[in-house]
Amino acid sequence: MTVDLAPIVLFVYNRPKHTRQTLEALAQNELASESVLYIYADGPKENANEEVISLISETREVVKSKNWCKEVHVIESSSNKGLADSIVHGVTEIVNRHGKIIVLEDDIVTSKGFLKYMNDALSFYENEEKVMHVSGYMYPIDDNFQDGIVFLKMLSCWGWGTWKRAWDHYSDDVEAFMLKLNNKAEIDKFNVGGNANFYVQLFDNYIGKRKTWAVRWYASWYFRGGFSLFPQVSLVRNIGHDGSGINSVNFGLYDSKLFAQSINVSKHQNIEEDKATIQKLDTFFEAERAIFEGRSFQKQKKPLSKFGKKINELAVRIVNSLLYRYDRFYGEESFFRKTNRIFNASTRGENVVLEKPFFVNHSEIGAYTYIAENARIQFTSIGKFCSIGPNLTCGYGIHPTNGLSTSPVFYSTRSQVGITFSKTDKILEFKPIEIGNDVFIGMNVSILDGVKIGDGAVIGAGTVVSKDVPPYTIAVGAPMKFIRKRFTDEQIKALLEIKWWDFEEDKLKDVESMFFDIDEFLTKYKK
Repeated sequence: MTVDLAPIVLFVYNRPKHTRQTLEALAQNELASESVLYIYADGPKENANEEVISLISETREVVKSKNWCKEVHVIESSSNKGLADSIVHGVTEIVNRHGKIIVLEDDIVTSKGFLKYMNDALSFYENEEKVMHVSGYMYPIDDNFQDGIVFLKMLSCWGWGTWKRAWDHYSDDVEAFMLKLNNKAEIDKFNVGGNANFYVQLFDNYIGKRKTWAVRWYASWYFRGGFSLFPQVSLVRNIGHDGSGINSVNFGLYDSKLFAQSINVSKHQNIEEDKATIQKLDTFFEAERAIFEGRSFQKQKKPLSKFGKKINELAVRIVNSLLYRYDRFYGEESFFRKTNRIFNASTRGENVVLEKPFFVNHSEIGAYTYIAENARIQFTSIGKFCSIGPNLTCGYGIHPTNGLSTSPVFYSTRSQVGITFSKTDKILEFKPIEIGNDVFIGMNVSILDGVKIGDGAVIGAGTVVSKDVPPYTIAVGAPMKFIRKRFTDEQIKALLEIKWWDFEEDKLKDVESMFFDIDEFLTKYKK
């Protein structure tokens, strides 16, 4: 038992019931009475309604209602930092002060032995450079209790810990990570043998579709050859699968049937991945894919022979090749799925119309948006209520001009002409494009990589959008020029604060009824 216990950091926001369950379970830990607890309480967003503000207040009352540990320090934010920024800031602050840390979120219920397990692991492997992350969760891959620990090159952030020596390597440079994932083999390794979806998460961060800290943390230590220490049976349960969390999904696939009250942590001389656990994870992730894709899954009774594995791998390559070459080029409804496990990482909201033919790849289309025929959209985030004319070209790729050639056969592994001389991707060929909400785009418009079009902007027919367009600005021509703003600066500022495109359906009726009376609308909704 180490005398120098790691501090615990808990991040909360607006879920008082979840927070109470998390704290009550933590207080039952045998080391809680000897531990220091820091609680970071995030503040309300600018457009938070009374219900959310009330829940934030209730949550703060819960954390202050008891002495959950030996010492409790509550850090309240007056504004909303967001989950990612809140965690990165809080972990950095506390781990720099104490040298090590245990991290919980408001929906993680721990067993009585969680703190002992975490402190033992943080003590035993404090000076083992390869071990950079300690997980309190284990995927539900065993039907029988297994005591002990394993090492894996993968992440779980449901109750975890680390050291300052490891957290010092945390990086938000997603572009640098993407450059390292420059071929399918590297992507498969990053995805735990091609099974997990860490690459999709990282890519979503790259194009601005989401902002999450966990996959950035995983990439930060993964590319330094790091490992995560896992218990063989989970010591935590996630109670946030009710859709109430920021990044939660109402799905119980990850719920562990077994819940360890204690796990023995021993010192391993050789730090390497546990092959038996990897095989079990392969089966788990295959079942996960089957469920998300709406098909049945049965465990394989007999392992494939070497020949059978080769045939299976060949079949997978052929199918993937066909999907890549054909499926994504045709405007079929099956192209889109409304889960986070989707083909080519493309999603759309409700009431979206895409006129065929279209090509959409690694993109997101917001609700109530229509896109006319012959659209080619890549690596793009499109907001809500957008109106887009025919023949849009959006994200066609970048050719470097500072090399010996501009041909991709020398800098890309994608074999655009059927062959490549490059073993790695020397550049990121696509930069994310962001199209805001309520944007109107005329016919025959081209949008270059890396451009951001603000909310309410208008892009005239035939325009080549080569630079950012400010909100509510009318842009036309090639070369593009700004004609005028749709409203006064004061009106634009108010509209951007109101964000009517995020209204519930009953409030959207006011947009219709006050359609030509912007002043009346602003008077009603301006803060």
